[in-house]
Amino acid sequence: GSKFDRIEVLGAGMIALTSRKGTLSFYDLSKPPVTTEISKLSIADASGMGRKGDLLYVLSHQGTMSVVDITSLKSPKLLGKVNGLSAPWDMRVVGDRAYVADSILGLVVLDVSKPLEPKLLKSIATLGGAQDLWIEGEVAYVAVGGEGIEVFSLEDPDTPKSLSSVAWDSAVVSVSASGSLVWGVNHESIVAMDASDPTNPVPLATMKTPKWALHVFAKGNVAYVADWTHAQVYYLNRSIKAPSSEISPGTLYFTSGAKEATLNVANRGIAPLQFSGLSVSDP
Repeated sequence: GSKFDRIEVLGAGMIALTSRKGTLSFYDLSKPPVTTEISKLSIADASGMGRKGDLLYVLSHQGTMSVVDITSLKSPKLLGKVNGLSAPWDMRVVGDRAYVADSILGLVVLDVSKPLEPKLLKSIATLGGAQDLWIEGEVAYVAVGGEGIEVFSLEDPDTPKSLSSVAWDSAVVSVSASGSLVWGVNHESIVAMDASDPTNPVPLATMKTPKWALHVFAKGNVAYVADWTHAQVYYLNRSIKAPSSEISPGTLYFTSGAKEATLNVANRGIAPLQFSGLSVSDP
């Protein structure tokens, strides 16, 4: 009956969950289907998390990041809090740096070389409100709402550099990558793109989601999507180079006396759009 917003896998069947209702909870899932709550802490408006050893950094939409000792999940301890964020959603910890997607500040870089004393280093403005991010090697992919997915170079880990962006349909809320294959969801659909060249990512395919897609996780050619009340799994077949479409006569509506109707087609690729086998049986 509980509603959770973010999950962090801790290993050995243990997970951490946050809720905007103000809780950080720890669960034992090591003996499915049994789910056991181990403990919980109060953190107002809790959102994304990032782990560094026995410490868990927990964001709050109120603009803070809490430092939690998880040496013992039965008795986690709140060690401190960092201010200076604005509206953080999610984060990734890479070595001595933590990267935060903040819908107002953009892409925020923190120094966690002294794990108990995180320090804000820099905020890089994003094209739109940053809501999620994924880091693959020296590249960061940030879900920036209506501006789509923005790609950053982390060659200089302290100063991310914007390389490119891809927008489509409505606001992108989550992004994940596996190698150079990047996936994003925008509530209504899922998109896959090839970022072999981060300066020029190429959309490969898009598909409507049945429910209301909230989050995506990529592994190889497969994407797992939290689709409101369902978990959806999508697979990208790279051997298919072009989409197929079957349009029924009911797709086009002719009002009384009208002799023409318009069908809009969007080309999401980089090659010229070609039609093959287009026909109609209804005179």
